Amino acid sequence: MVRGARGRGVSESGKRRVPKPVHAPASAKPKWDWDDLRVFNAVAEHGTMAGAARVLGVTASMVSKRIDDLEARLGATLLSRHAHGVSLTETGKLVRDYALTMEHSAASIERMAGAQDKRRAGRVTIQAPDGVAAFWIAPRIADFIRENPKIRIAVDCGFWSERPLPDPPDLIISVKEEKRLDYVATRLAVLHYVLFASPKYLDTYGAPLTLANVADHRFLDFTPISEQPENWHERASSLRGLAEASLETNSSAMLLHTLLAGGGIAVAPSAVRSFARDLVVVYPEAMSHIRLYLVHHQDAVKSARVRAVAEWIKAIFDPRVYPWFRDEYVPPDQFPDAASS
Repeated sequence: MVRGARGRGVSESGKRRVPKPVHAPASAKPKWDWDDLRVFNAVAEHGTMAGAARVLGVTASMVSKRIDDLEARLGATLLSRHAHGVSLTETGKLVRDYALTMEHSAASIERMAGAQDKRRAGRVTIQAPDGVAAFWIAPRIADFIRENPKIRIAVDCGFWSERPLPDPPDLIISVKEEKRLDYVATRLAVLHYVLFASPKYLDTYGAPLTLANVADHRFLDFTPISEQPENWHERASSLRGLAEASLETNSSAMLLHTLLAGGGIAVAPSAVRSFARDLVVVYPEAMSHIRLYLVHHQDAVKSARVRAVAEWIKAIFDPRVYPWFRDEYVPPDQFPDAASS
């Protein structure tokens, strides 16, 4: 060692010594990583390697390999494979509990970071029924985008479960009131369902003289309207039981276009009359009064962009402007012409 350079990492030849890398002992290496747990959670949730692969956007063989690697590192069997998919072993159930806790913690970290974002910029994901999204939100979204050019909107209507949007929803519009801790459900509107037919249908088949007579007509059945059964008129439930549906669908868009084309009589929200003015109410009483909620995690609206979208959604469902969303039923023939604009 050159004199005067002791302790400074300089060799006798004058060259600086490069410290050797310190390798952690094999026992210090983690037996899993977060990607492994994401894959494991997806398989546990969907029950098949193929189902998890579709959600994660990878191949089933890659999912299988990640599970094999995780089990090998842990030295435990987490899944029982069988002909129709997989099931959790007892060890797998324990790991699943911890993995879900970690997933929730990761989501909390993301929300906390998002809460610090004060900019009205970035992506906001909305989950909404297809009818609400297509017939009410879509015609009004251009104005919001024009006023908020840096906010990007994503809307998931739930039709493509194998191709979900990449982000979990920031805001959910639903007929289900969220009961989970840390979630907030705000009453957004009330949808009053009434019996409609088009003039084309009535010209061809005539109008039912009584509610019971509807069962003798061509009935269009929208299958998801079984939610909130306590809010359905007793006679409406009887009608659905008696009528032999000419069409059953879970698509609001298909129901409305079939209705407009004269395909039959259908139960639909009175709000439809605000933009499909030719439709005729064939029974004076409302069949049901379904509550619509805006649901979100309590921290979501701390983000300026999410808060801006939430306030806009509440505005376009304001019952003071749109009387068909009031708690009390307003017959469509009393709708003000200007309110639909």
